[in-house]
Amino acid sequence: MPALEGFRPRMRRCPRAPRGMVTDELAESLWYVGQLPGEEARGRRELQLPLPGVKPPYAGGAAFRMLTGRMGEPIAACDRASCRLFCILRPQDTCTTCPRTCDTDRVHRLSVS
Repeated sequence: MPALEGFRPRMRRCPRAPRGMVTDELAESLWYVGQLPGEEARGRRELQLPLPGVKPPYAGGAAFRMLTGRMGEPIAACDRASCRLFCILRPQDTCTTCPRTCDTDRVHRLSVS
């Protein structure tokens, strides 16, 4: 991915980091678009087709899975392949898709009150 190589020196990250960020943003953006017309489940299924796992140039797949909320409700979760803010955030300040966020915290943040 030549375009990403142009940004890499400014990012001060390993060559894999930009690919992880692109993979994550692509998966999350398309997941969001699928939620708009009420097609979230279909969007998650279909996103796993073009992003099935570690396939160059992508760093990982659309890692969707279901968690159980505090009230027993199903919660869709997605794990990012990378964390672009890993070095500067405290664990409690990470997003719900960050690989550093444990499932207990995800459920707490995403569950209905």
